[in-house]
Amino acid sequence: MKSFHSKYNVSGYSNPKADQLIDRSTETLDVNKRIPIYYELFKELKDDPPVLLLSYLKILSAHNARIQGISPDPVSILNRSIPKLKIQ
Repeated sequence: MKSFHSKYNVSGYSNPKADQLIDRSTETLDVNKRIPIYYELFKELKDDPPVLLLSYLKILSAHNARIQGISPDPVSILNRSIPKLKIQ
């Protein structure tokens, strides 16, 4: 039987140690017990990355000082800020 997280593995990444660490991390609700597991998982993913990023998006933004509530976010650009925008 495949583990829960494997059905979301659309890239086909395979690392049994990472799978085991993910399973261990989801077996407890205690955050303090998860910290060392995640530390080990991130170390494993650093040594065996599931993807290689080939580009880096750098964003330059500008806005009128009258617009308040802008929170630049490189992932969603301004989408999360739009509901909070106010013009003074």
